[in-house]
Amino acid sequence: MSVLIVTSLGDLVVDLHTNKCPLTCKNFLKLCKIKYYNGCLFHTVQKDFTAQTGDPTGTGTGGDSVYKFLYGDQARFFSDEIHIDLKHSKTGTVAMASAGENLNASQFYITLRDDLDYLDGKHTVSIPISMHACFTCFTGYGCFFILERGNI
Repeated sequence: MSVLIVTSLGDLVVDLHTNKCPLTCKNFLKLCKIKYYNGCLFHTVQKDFTAQTGDPTGTGTGGDSVYKFLYGDQARFFSDEIHIDLKHSKTGTVAMASAGENLNASQFYITLRDDLDYLDGKHTVSIPISMHACFTCFTGYGCFFILERGNI
């Protein structure tokens, strides 16, 4: 299954790994369906690293999972779905960004270079979020070079 992300810099087609990350993909699809991501800014862009979005406040501190809308505040976040075979090895990997273990909500990022394998299945020191890849970006690589320069 794929999702089309329309940005002011061009469109991205994202393949969802629904068999490996069912909670993550359901969350992403449902948020897309209710237009939760419409108007979200890329609030954090780090050259040769990632471009992050999915926070409707535009600050990088907000966002809720679809499960909060379905089950209340206690379901604001959902569990990690980390798989060792889903890697950050290519530019255009799309993955959830979270505030820690099992704290996934709505924010996600796109990698802006190859070989970011140190993000696979771990919490990183450089930024306080955990990373896991449940999606793969198929097309739209042209906008990554614009994102890298910070021209959003």
